[in-house]
Amino acid sequence: MGLASVANPEFSPEPWHLVLGAWATIMIAVLINARGGLLLPRFEAAMLMLHIFGSFAVIIPLATLAPKRDNEFVFKQFENIGEYPSQGLSFMAGMLGTIWTFSGADGSIHLSEEIEGAQIVVPRAILTTYVLDGSLGFAMLITILFCTQDIQEALDSPTKYPFIQILQVATNSSAGTVVMILLVAVMQICATTSSLAAASRQFWSFSRDHGVPGWTIFSKIEKKTSVPIYAVLLTASVSVILQLINFGSSQVFQDLVTLTIAGLYSSYLIATSLLLYRRIKGGISVWSDSDTALSNTVGAALSWGPWHVQGVLGLVMNIFVCCFLATAWFFSFWPDSATVQPVLMNYNSALWGAVVIFSLVYYAFKGRKEYHGPVVELDGDEEYEEDRLRIVTDDKSDQMFHTD
Repeated sequence: MGLASVANPEFSPEPWHLVLGAWATIMIAVLINARGGLLLPRFEAAMLMLHIFGSFAVIIPLATLAPKRDNEFVFKQFENIGEYPSQGLSFMAGMLGTIWTFSGADGSIHLSEEIEGAQIVVPRAILTTYVLDGSLGFAMLITILFCTQDIQEALDSPTKYPFIQILQVATNSSAGTVVMILLVAVMQICATTSSLAAASRQFWSFSRDHGVPGWTIFSKIEKKTSVPIYAVLLTASVSVILQLINFGSSQVFQDLVTLTIAGLYSSYLIATSLLLYRRIKGGISVWSDSDTALSNTVGAALSWGPWHVQGVLGLVMNIFVCCFLATAWFFSFWPDSATVQPVLMNYNSALWGAVVIFSLVYYAFKGRKEYHGPVVELDGDEEYEEDRLRIVTDDKSDQMFHTD
């Protein structure tokens, strides 16, 4: 919508424009994910190249052509637009956007079962993502800040997107601004495609473990493409339905989107807290690639993977991560402004609480009867301690094991 507003200043975006645009983006993501085969990895490889070169295509023109602010403005000026009692509290309540950029970097974990040598490749991919995106993001941030002439003018932009106003003023060219926005829009489509791939695989995996309602349907895989098509369609359908909220209130929809921060960070906090507990108790054995005993599942011992940090350094890192996650999760429920109005209120706490209550009720009445921990798939030529395993055979006659 921002792109259309720049190309045609007389254009006035309506809620249905936004909904249809989002639906089109979701449809593209579904088509790419449903195709399966080599299309998705090839698409993501092309996306990576576009991401890198596109970032430079924005940074270089801004750094060379736009008028610049001084170092005092960029590094020493602080804004308290939310009118919080202190600058520190304003910083903590306003870091929601920054926290958002760290969400989803673990997406490659959800495709681990489709990756060879995932125990090494996946953590390496996550670390590379943080280094690469962190470097490009920091360079983009500094460039944008030096090119920002008036913060309030950017916030009051008729396009509803402050960064578009900054680009317009910096380039003084509608055509140049449109090209830069187009790059961002394409990257949004690419990000949606990757997010759908990760979310659908996660949902499928939990369905296979009998951990969600309707697992008998959503655990199925399409034979020709080896894609969990039912999980893909459900994930996309939920996104399509949620877009209808925009017809009522865009603020409520934004709250629902930012709920992912509270949801993801609370799940991270649970995992890292349990890891910290096991570190302190000393209940994790040293990993060995020659060990054939089943580990890291219900009823089995815990062991380190080949990618880990042991000792005091690992413990310190674990404690720091838990503290960071707890802080980020706490402030994800805060509103943008100290002066709270119903239309601007952050309703994440109510939404998060509703999800947690539903999950607990489902587990108490049904989930605990069906979910017995992660299902572990084994190759037929591997030898394990079979007295600790129960064999479950699916309709494809694949052997699937999990502990009693």
